[in-house]
Amino acid sequence: MTITWPPDITLYKLLTDWGGMIAGFLGFTAAILTVVFTLCSERRKTKRELASLRRALGVEVRLYTANALTAYLYCKSLILTDDPIDAILIEDRAKLPTSGVYANAVIKIGEFGACAATLVRFFTSIAVAREAAERLRGHPSAKNLPRGEIAKAADGLIEIAKMGTQLFPFLKTGIQSEDDTDTDGITKIERAYSHWRSCRERFYPFHS
Repeated sequence: MTITWPPDITLYKLLTDWGGMIAGFLGFTAAILTVVFTLCSERRKTKRELASLRRALGVEVRLYTANALTAYLYCKSLILTDDPIDAILIEDRAKLPTSGVYANAVIKIGEFGACAATLVRFFTSIAVAREAAERLRGHPSAKNLPRGEIAKAADGLIEIAKMGTQLFPFLKTGIQSEDDTDTDGITKIERAYSHWRSCRERFYPFHS
């Protein structure tokens, strides 16, 4: 077979056009794969960050829940004494600190699914309780608070603790020792909550 040069122009043009189309297709495919791989990588990164944030929130929620229970028990013990109760005692012992983790999680709150609404109410209640404790210093009877004021503080604190236990199943810490204590903590809070609901009317006319 004899090959002449230059080759047949029609065949040459056809091969050139197909080569360009194939190169273009391969380039387009490579671009799509790059985008897909990048998106998958970003999703994995976002998923890891959310999982880390969820675990950190789990730790914070458990700390607040335990602190709320401790503060409730302290307020309750004050109510049962006959001694004058200074507002500073409530502020020092019953005021919950400002959140660190949740403050950075607010922008992603929608990612927490079924527990998002409870999570918002939990930390909002903490902020309200903290502000209420601070305001007690300005109470007309700040040096000898009425039992009713302390009962309101106790009521808010046990409600926070109760709400915290509702978040435990959704916010696992990933720390076995932390998660293993959930059942014990829930039992203590349920017992304290039931007892408070049965006796709180003695201290303040609460209404359901």
